[in-house]
Formats: sequence, C-alpha cells, structure tokens
Amino acid sequence: MKLNSVSFESLSAITYSVSLPPHQQYSSPEFVHVSFSGQYRNGSVGAPDATFIVAIMEAVQRAWYTECMILDFSDLSYQWGDNMEWVYDIGWSGHTRCHKPLAIIVSDKCREALRSLSPDDFDEYCVDSLEKAIDLIRLKKPEYDRCMEEWRQR
Repeated sequence: MKLNSVSFESLSAITYSVSLPPHQQYSSPEFVHVSFSGQYRNGSVGAPDATFIVAIMEAVQRAWYTECMILDFSDLSYQWGDNMEWVYDIGWSGHTRCHKPLAIIVSDKCREALRSLSPDDFDEYCVDSLEKAIDLIRLKKPEYDRCMEEWRQR
C-alpha cells in the first residue's frame, strides 16, 4: 500500500505564528499568542480552514502548555462560514466542564463575520488589541482556576 503524505498546512493556505511572553525556563508561560493570517475560504469550503485553526491550537496547547490563549485574527480575512464558530470552543474541556481563558483579537477583516456567528460568544471573547486580550485572559483566569478546583474536589 502506498501512503500519501499530508500535513496541517495541506488543509489550508492560512499561515500562523506562535509567540510567548517572557517566562522562566521550564515554567509555563502566562499565555500563548497565536497569530493567523491569510484568507478564510467562504462557506462550507472554509471547513478545512477552521479545522486547521483548531488543530494548530490543540498542538500549541500541548507544545507550550499554558492555560491562557490569545488567538490573533487581526490579519485574517473572514467573511462567512459556520465552521469558524469552532474557535469559540478552543480551550473547552467536556471532561472538566471548564473553559481555559481565551481571547480573540479581531479587526475590520473579520469582526462582523465573527459577530454574526454568535453575538454572545463574540462579546465574551473578542477584543481589538493585544493589551485588551491580555486584560481579558487575566480577568478570566480566576474563574477558570475556581472551576478546576471544583472539578478536582468532585
């Protein structure tokens, strides 16, 4: 049997970069910042783009373990496609029923389309700058810690 080689990049033309704040070696950084760039394909054709974003975030969480995540979509063009709603579930654990602190940086390239998917989720997760994203995850962190403590005690 001949196997075909694949990669995450074969799913999507979207590109990404990962950044961390300064932190001590062998300690978890306060957060991970993942910037996505490019063009999200419209409608159901964009499902692989959403899959790519979610897969990259899953890999990033495992590689640079941190409880707080910032997705930066300020350079991502997104017009429509329901699968993009999956980004709001990044960091959610059905096992613990806790959601890791998440912030999504948006711009005019994606703001209205993300808002149209789920106005409530947009209001909860989306901001327009890195500084506001850091403030948001810091605000959410105590709630996540409380949720995890309750889960551990069950």
